[in-house]
Amino acid sequence: MLSCFQQEFRAPDLALICRDLRTLAINHKTVFDFWYAQLPLLGGATLELRYETLVADFATEVRKLAEFLLLPWDEALLAPGEHARAKGYISTPSYSQVVQPINRKSVGRWKRYEKHFKDALPILTPYAQRWGYPL
Repeated sequence: MLSCFQQEFRAPDLALICRDLRTLAINHKTVFDFWYAQLPLLGGATLELRYETLVADFATEVRKLAEFLLLPWDEALLAPGEHARAKGYISTPSYSQVVQPINRKSVGRWKRYEKHFKDALPILTPYAQRWGYPL
């Protein structure tokens, strides 16, 4: 969420959604409430990955994801940055991060800005608790 807030999106809808942390939290709530309401329709055909687990043990988590998606294993899945660089142009505000190797730099980064989340945390707390994040 913090990374979205820190971006300068050109798309007007995204700019409005990300204009402040409270508004962004409300939109996260809307999206996740919708998503969780759809889970019964998917009949268990979902896999939730926790970001911290993904970056801590990328190979294991990517293998789980490929297996879940019934994809054949390809070692290239372990090097998404190389794939991104090979494409040349990628239209994303996070291009400089996309081409980097997987790392843990963003884990817990929001804590440095915690005082600015005072209006957003009450909205996000139920989701943080569901996912096992201490606040």
